[in-house]
Formats: sequence, structure tokens, C-alpha cells
Amino acid sequence: MHTIKAVLIDDEELAIASLKWQLTEFCPQVELVATFTSPKKAFNFLENRQDINLCFLDIDMPEMSGFDFLKLWEQSPPFDVIFATAYNEFAIKAFKVSAFDYLLKPIDEDELMGTIVKYNKKIIPGDWNTKIDLLFRNLQNTNTYPDRISLSTREGVHLVNVPQIIHLEAYKNYTTVYLKNQSSIVVSKTIKEFESLLDPFTFIRVHQSHIINWQEVSTYQRGQNGSLLLTDG
Repeated sequence: MHTIKAVLIDDEELAIASLKWQLTEFCPQVELVATFTSPKKAFNFLENRQDINLCFLDIDMPEMSGFDFLKLWEQSPPFDVIFATAYNEFAIKAFKVSAFDYLLKPIDEDELMGTIVKYNKKIIPGDWNTKIDLLFRNLQNTNTYPDRISLSTREGVHLVNVPQIIHLEAYKNYTTVYLKNQSSIVVSKTIKEFESLLDPFTFIRVHQSHIINWQEVSTYQRGQNGSLLLTDG
């Protein structure tokens, strides 16, 4: 079993102790190399390390926020990030559409194990700057639903303007996103996840396997069950 070397940064000692125990009990493949209550001390430890795979990072810390901590790197840090946060539902949407993993405090053991499993399955990490820029943008957005999302594939991260989506089609744990430019993108994300991210007044789940952009419907065709014809045919 591949060992994941990790660090944990949180200003609350109790939160550190709790997650440390959970990792030991439920995620033995994670080796917690160090824990920090000070982001500055964590940066001093990490800036010359290349062997750390993963950082569990709190957001709301008095010394500096988790976001400010990430900005200390001129380029991308040499590890992946899983946010541990008590942020509200709107902010959680920002994490989802920006392709960042997160754990909502208090951390659920099943959620923790699921996140580590998903991390182990990751083939190619997404472009860091793309993901962090989109995260900041969506956190500052006053709208409940994002106008832009990132779609991570084997090739990289695709930034998609939501109005360009015509429909989405599910196949097992994958979803194909069809765009107005007649291209399509296949992502390892369930259609249920997209359903929770997109505005339900515009994107309607008309079938177990299909979400359609209502503004891209050209015709309703009568029949035994009825069908919708979209603008792309």
C-alpha cells in the first residue's frame, strides 16, 4: 500500500488531535509527518521539502488564513491540499467547482476515508494556479451558483463558462459535459454532484442520466413518453 506523507495545519489543538486520531484509526496509508498550529512555522518546514504529498489545511486561522498561507509560494506548492473547514454551504460550492477536495468540520470518518480513496485514484493533478484562481473568484462571487466551473481530466483542467453547457450525460461515476462549440468533456464526477452545483432553474434533471440546460431546448416532441430536442440536435 502506497504511503501518503502528510502535514496538518490548524490553529486548534483539539482539531489537530481529532484528525490525527481519525487518520491513525481509519487511514493507515497516511503518515502524518508533522502538525502545526502556526502557518508560518509550517511554511518554514515545508518550503524546502519535496517529500510531502498532502497538506490538510484549516482556513480560518488568526496568524494568517489558509488562503494566505498558499500564497506564500511563488508558484504552486509541491503538495496537494485538502481543506478542513467549517465554512457554510455556499463556500463549499466554491471548493467543489474549483476542483479542490475539502472536509467539513466536524470531520466525518466516512467522508475522510472517501477523500483519501479519491486522492489515491487521482492520475494527474490539476493545474494549481487555475484551481486556486477559480476558487478565489467563486468565494468572492455573491451569486449562489457559479458562472464558471473547472473540469479536471487526464489532460488537465478545463475552465468552462456555465452558459456554454448544453447538457450533461451520466455513465456510472463519470459525466460527459456537452458544450455549445460541439465539443465534449468527460470527467470523473457523478451527475448528482453537478446537480447540486448548477442552478436548478436553468439546469434541470429530466432523466436519471441527463441534465439539460433549459435555455438550450428547441422543441418538446410529443410521444408516449415525450422527448426534448436540444439546440445541438
